[in-house]
Amino acid sequence: MKNIVLANSITSALIVTSTQAVNALMSLYAMQYFGASKLQLGYLFTFFFLTSAFSKILSGLFVSQKYLKYIFLLGIVFIVLSIIMYDIVPSLELLFLFRIIHGIGFAFANTACLTFASLIADKGLQSYSVSMVTAFNAIGLILGPLIGTFGTLFFDIPKTFAIVSIIAAVSFLSAFHTTINVNLEGTKFISHKINLNEFLFVKEKWFIISTLSYFAYALIYGTIISYIPPFVKQYFGLNDYDITTLFFIFFILSLVSRVILVRKNGAGFLKKMLTFSLGISIFMISLISFSSSFETFILEFALIGLGHGFIYPITALIISKNSPSEKLYTINTIYFTSFDFGNAVGPFIASILVTFLPLNLVFFGTAFMPLIIFLFTIIYSKNLNF
Repeated sequence: MKNIVLANSITSALIVTSTQAVNALMSLYAMQYFGASKLQLGYLFTFFFLTSAFSKILSGLFVSQKYLKYIFLLGIVFIVLSIIMYDIVPSLELLFLFRIIHGIGFAFANTACLTFASLIADKGLQSYSVSMVTAFNAIGLILGPLIGTFGTLFFDIPKTFAIVSIIAAVSFLSAFHTTINVNLEGTKFISHKINLNEFLFVKEKWFIISTLSYFAYALIYGTIISYIPPFVKQYFGLNDYDITTLFFIFFILSLVSRVILVRKNGAGFLKKMLTFSLGISIFMISLISFSSSFETFILEFALIGLGHGFIYPITALIISKNSPSEKLYTINTIYFTSFDFGNAVGPFIASILVTFLPLNLVFFGTAFMPLIIFLFTIIYSKNLNF
C-alpha cells in the first residue's frame, strides 16, 4: 500500500513541478516574447485559474467517481500538450488559449491525485497518505522555480518550457502505475446524477472554514505569482535568474512547513497554525507595498511562503478527515475550486488596481478581501476543533 501512496505522491510532485515552473516564468515570458502589458499579465493567470475552477465544478457535478482513473490521466495529457504549445504559439491570443487548456488539465489531475490519496489508503493511513501528497506537492513547488532558475541561467525560457514538458510527461507514467494498481471496488461511488442532498456538506463548519481560508490565501498567492516578477524587476532591478530564485526560497519554506505537518497534525495544532499562517500572510503582503529595502522585502516574501506551506495541507487534512469516501471527489473539486477562484480573482483585482495605482500599492489593495475573510473565519470557528 505504501508503494502506491509513494507513486501517487511522486505524481503530485511532478504535476506541481511542471505547472509551477511555467507559472513562475509566465509573466516574464509573456512580457518578453509577446509584449504583454501589466493588465494582460493578470488576465493570463485569471484565465488559467478560472478555467481550472469551472472544470473542477463541472467534473464534480457530472462525472462519476468511478471514472477517476481516466480523469487523472486525461488531465496530465492536457498539461503536457499545453506546455509544449507554449513554445510553439506565435501570438498572445493563442498563449491565452493554451493557458485555458492547461487550467483544465491541472484541475483534473490535481484533484484526482488528492482524491486517490484518501481512497487508496486504509483508514489508519489516510492522514499519512494525504500528508505525503501535500509534502510531495511542496517538493514540486520548490523544484518548479528551481528548474526555472537553472533554465534561465543556462538556457532561455522556451528551452526551459521544453524541459518542463518532459517532466510533465513522466508524471503520466507514475499516475498510470497508481491507477493500474489500485482496486476501488470497495468504494461506494456517487452517481453522476445531481442530487442536492449530496451537497449538504457545504453547510458544515469544517467545509466552510477550509474553503474560505484556502480562497483567502489564494487571493494573495495569485497576486504574487502575477505581479511580484514585474514588481521586483521595476523596484529592485532583478533579472530573470534572480526572480526565479526568489520563488525557490519561497517554496523552500513551504516544504519545511509541510514536513512538520507529516509528523504533527492534531486538531488543536491544525487550527492554531491555520489561523497564524493566514494572518501572517495577509500582514506580509500588505507590508510589501511599503518595503524600504530588498532585505525587508525578502523577509516579507519568505513569511508568505511559510503561510503557503501550512494552509494547503491543513485545509486538505480537514477535508479528508471529515469527508465520507463516496463523496470525496465531489468535495475535493469544490474545495480546490476555492483556490482557483482566489487565484483568478486576486490577479483580476490587481489588474484593475494597476491601472490607477503604483505597482507597489497593488499588494496593499489586494489584502483587504483576504483580511475580511480571515476575520470572519476566526469568529465562525470559535469553539470548533477540526
